[in-house]
Amino acid sequence: MGRVVAISGGDLLTTEKLNLYALKLSQNESPHVLFIGTASMDSEGYFEGIRAAFEKLNCSVRELPLTREELDQAEIDVRLEWADVIYVGGGDTRTMIKIWKQYSLDKKLKEIYENDTAVLTGLSAGAICWFMAGHSDSFSDVDERECSVVDVDERECSVVDVKGIKYGIVDGMLGLFPYCFCPHYNEEGRETFDSMITDTRYDGLALENETAFVEASGEHFIIGARDGAQAWSFSNSKKRKLEVRYL
Repeated sequence: MGRVVAISGGDLLTTEKLNLYALKLSQNESPHVLFIGTASMDSEGYFEGIRAAFEKLNCSVRELPLTREELDQAEIDVRLEWADVIYVGGGDTRTMIKIWKQYSLDKKLKEIYENDTAVLTGLSAGAICWFMAGHSDSFSDVDERECSVVDVDERECSVVDVKGIKYGIVDGMLGLFPYCFCPHYNEEGRETFDSMITDTRYDGLALENETAFVEASGEHFIIGARDGAQAWSFSNSKKRKLEVRYL
């Protein structure tokens, strides 16, 4: 069993309690945090924000910029082994997983989980990645309601346009947990998950911003950094409100 804190959404200020929770799971007073920003094409501004936020929390911070630097497998392994906490940033989920598979990073992260050598965390796309599949707005290049996600697992999916933003189910994630995950569930457009989940082979999990799905000590539960933030499960066409442990 590994340690995972999958954060639905929010900014670095509103999710600070969730980040602190992930750092505490590392059991290190000065954790090494490795940022993986593939989903944002390794935005330098994103990394600088992450570095400032986590250095304030007494962490050393590095990045793994697969799209901005030429990194061989040995260097990737060195950086992964250095990390006490691995934080995956948000952005384009579909592009992220394609690039990860080119570098076998998906397999490397699964091995880290299985061997429990680092805490795995992240936000939005960086939360979806730990599940089987996820509800994503990474479908801007899709013209019609139907698309073939051949870059992931060659299954058909439905895409719905909500005020110019296209939502769909992206499959082929790391599969640490047997759910289709919906982040940002309190935001407009995310209600489309309710109908999309019925067309998948998965049970669903939908979390509002400032909440996180946690695995720790073999237990699964939801934590929240905002009072009143909610989480829901979907199974056999039934939607059920879940308990949230507020920090």
